[in-house]
Amino acid sequence: MLMLRSLVFLVVFYVNTAVFLVCGSWLLLSPRAGHGRAAAAWAGQPVVLKVICGTRYEVRAVRSCPRAPAWWPPSINRPGTASR
Repeated sequence: MLMLRSLVFLVVFYVNTAVFLVCGSWLLLSPRAGHGRAAAAWAGQPVVLKVICGTRYEVRAVRSCPRAPAWWPPSINRPGTASR
């Protein structure tokens, strides 16, 4: 049963990705207004994983997560700081 659910998810994931690739290719020529919504829709694929495979996840120790990125490019100022 696990193999069948995994195979179904694999097929659904690749078909969904192909549809987003074909339908979302117009975003390359458009302004950035709709990019966030398209990315959010594509990022919703883990919901499909939860429905098909029945997976669950839990985030623990959120207090331990760093508030700033581990590495920041030197050419870009950190958020909230003024450039010299």
